[in-house]
Amino acid sequence: MPPDSPKDRFFTGRSFLFVEHTPSTNTLVMEDLKLLGSPGLVVYAGRQEAGRGRMGRRWHSGIEGNLYASLVIHPRLPIALIPAMTILTGLAVFDTLNGYRLDGLSIKWPNDILIHDRKVCGILCESRAMNNGRYAVVAGVGINVKGRPEEFPEQIRHRATTLEAEGVKTDREKILESLVTHLDIILIQAHREGPERIFRRWERASSSLGRTVTFEMDGRPARGRIRGLDNRGRLLVTLPDGKTHPVVTGEVFYEKLPENQRATQPCGGQ
Repeated sequence: MPPDSPKDRFFTGRSFLFVEHTPSTNTLVMEDLKLLGSPGLVVYAGRQEAGRGRMGRRWHSGIEGNLYASLVIHPRLPIALIPAMTILTGLAVFDTLNGYRLDGLSIKWPNDILIHDRKVCGILCESRAMNNGRYAVVAGVGINVKGRPEEFPEQIRHRATTLEAEGVKTDREKILESLVTHLDIILIQAHREGPERIFRRWERASSSLGRTVTFEMDGRPARGRIRGLDNRGRLLVTLPDGKTHPVVTGEVFYEKLPENQRATQPCGGQ
């Protein structure tokens, strides 16, 4: 049964469409102008055969019962803040899962939700300009609800987990209902007050702050330490010379944490 769909929601969760299977819920929405032009629509699938992640990576969809959803949002934020939709969606997922009192829950920039350093959720936000001059954002969310890590392909099972493996017994509809509620609240706050306070909450929930990373800057490899987010949601990295560089897109590689620093991530972001 699909979740309830209160009509008083502003940005997401106003209507729901369930499909038995699809290559990718994001692809399904992005290629259908009618779906893309339906603000507040949530499309979710029973099975997903070709889920996508950032940088064209494939999202392993696992067994049935997991959550594969795409939320159609027509934000009225400045264009410069559209890339920050990944940050806002990630915090909404964090708030949703934090309701289950999970130990070791954290956000890893830009789009992963972790439990004890193992990935339980991936997020892919895509946008497209509409005829009215505004943008439609499709927030794709994949959450591992059912199964155990050993059911994943061998090359990723040591880096993945599921809610069931972490002791949470729930279903995708309950998670989806909570997710759209949390995201709607976050988007309302971002539109009314600006997103700065939300970015600070994201920082408190993140396992990325203070981590040393390598990335590409001006076509060359660079190294620095993550400082936080700026007022546009861009990742701020402090370079060895003390200067700060904002990262919007591209690949960021995290240096491996020592064993004694792992599994000590924050479990609350309020």
